[in-house]
Amino acid sequence: AVYAPQTGRILELYHNIQDTVKVGDHLLEIDDSVVQDIKGLQEELQSNGQLSDEYLQKAVLPLDDPFRLQIIVQNIPPQLQSKTLPIFERLLQLQKEDPGELAKTNTQLAVALYNLGDVELALQHLQKALALRKEALGSDNPQVAATHVHLGALYRQVGDMGKSIDHMEQALEIQKKALGEEHPVVASSYNNVGALYYQTMDFARAIREYEKALAIHLKVHGENHADTAGTYHNLGVAWKHLGDFNTAQDYLQKALHGRQESAKQSSQEPDATDAFASSTPDIAASHTALGQLFAEVAKYDAAMEQYEAALNIQKQVFGTDSPVTAIGYNNIGAVHYQQGNYADALKDYQTGLDILNKSEPNHADTASSWNNVGLTYLKMGDNEKALENHQQALRILTSLYGANHPNLATTIGSIGNVYKSQGLWENALNEFEVAHSLLETALGTAHHPDVASSYNNMGLVLSQLPGREHEALEKYRAACEAFEKSVGSEHPHVGSCRFNMGLMLQSQGLKEKAKKEFEAAKEIWEISLGPSHDHTTMAQKSMEECS
Repeated sequence: AVYAPQTGRILELYHNIQDTVKVGDHLLEIDDSVVQDIKGLQEELQSNGQLSDEYLQKAVLPLDDPFRLQIIVQNIPPQLQSKTLPIFERLLQLQKEDPGELAKTNTQLAVALYNLGDVELALQHLQKALALRKEALGSDNPQVAATHVHLGALYRQVGDMGKSIDHMEQALEIQKKALGEEHPVVASSYNNVGALYYQTMDFARAIREYEKALAIHLKVHGENHADTAGTYHNLGVAWKHLGDFNTAQDYLQKALHGRQESAKQSSQEPDATDAFASSTPDIAASHTALGQLFAEVAKYDAAMEQYEAALNIQKQVFGTDSPVTAIGYNNIGAVHYQQGNYADALKDYQTGLDILNKSEPNHADTASSWNNVGLTYLKMGDNEKALENHQQALRILTSLYGANHPNLATTIGSIGNVYKSQGLWENALNEFEVAHSLLETALGTAHHPDVASSYNNMGLVLSQLPGREHEALEKYRAACEAFEKSVGSEHPHVGSCRFNMGLMLQSQGLKEKAKKEFEAAKEIWEISLGPSHDHTTMAQKSMEECS
């Protein structure tokens, strides 16, 4: 059977939605009292690395000048964010008659609360800021749009995509009225809205929003600008998910070229070299995206070339012990894994894991890295080490998210794969069913690639259990439908499901029905992978066996 989609997970770098409006004002002049405030703060920090309650009560909270309090807040280190809360409360008291300043402080307080993990209270303060700015400035003011952006970004972080899209679209409409249809900030908002639709798997709608952003960036900036290149990148990734790999490759290559040219132009040295132009994080992200694309269509040499280029940049920019560099090693390991070079895959996966385990031992990426090492041991026939690594990944994820979070589904499924390899079909099915339940509950739909993969996994196991062939066939059909509706009918994963359905029908002696499924798989793979690909050849041979 074809085990699709890939079990060797490639860790991706995602661009977060950027808030185009910064919190706080730029301060042009600082008087002597402010200088003394900053000096006192620095002395307090140098004395013990903390801010004592005595210092706050005697030197900060008695102040009645909001300007000075704002300066102190801005100079408190991020790791001491909790110490800003009483200062913000003091500011809210002092500014209660000034709606504009009160809105700004509520926004800053919301950001601090979010960083401290109190999302609910952060949302409450942002809603206050929104109401204050609407009352003071009117609903169509750019500062109101800025608050909508903050709310949209925060709702996105907590997974409420409906409210996130609503606030981002309100911000966009205000910006269009205030700044004009072709302003760069409007283009950024189109990108933000597109990114949200991308996250909800509505790739076609995401592309429409990205194309609006691209039209503005091309007119305002031209081809070789970072914002234009970033939008090309977004379009390429979205088209990849729709299964149009040629269009995706075209956009991703334009993004890479634009970023390289932009890097040259932005260099302070008049004789900027190609070496400089190939050494920025965005360029590494372009190489990574191209690597993912080539890996998905089984052009492994091309994928390896792109991943190695990305890794070289990551080591140069972030250092050899950076978590970003670890992701580069993981990507290269995934290509070796897909090629069946498991010893090489294990080496790169282990290198990435060692980096992550040292710097971020309880991070989700570290758990994914443990999982990748486990997948490789499974392929090498070492079930015991595979299970050990998967269980370590599960321990990390459970400590981060709890036992019933969808982020555990991939690792639970990996444990199921170990049991499947051992022929423990009932144990494997139990793990796959748990993973499937977590995914479907969290996503709220069956039409998602991860849910489709889960259906496929259950079908593979059910096909091995006597008397449950009909159930296996139903799972394959459900997987096929979910892939078609989420990534398009010509995606290679759809071909894999059709092929598996053919195998199931062939095993039941239904050769004519099996042949139709093999033919469908062959047609899909010819389009997406090419006529000479191993999968396409395999489908042709299976068709001939049913003739």
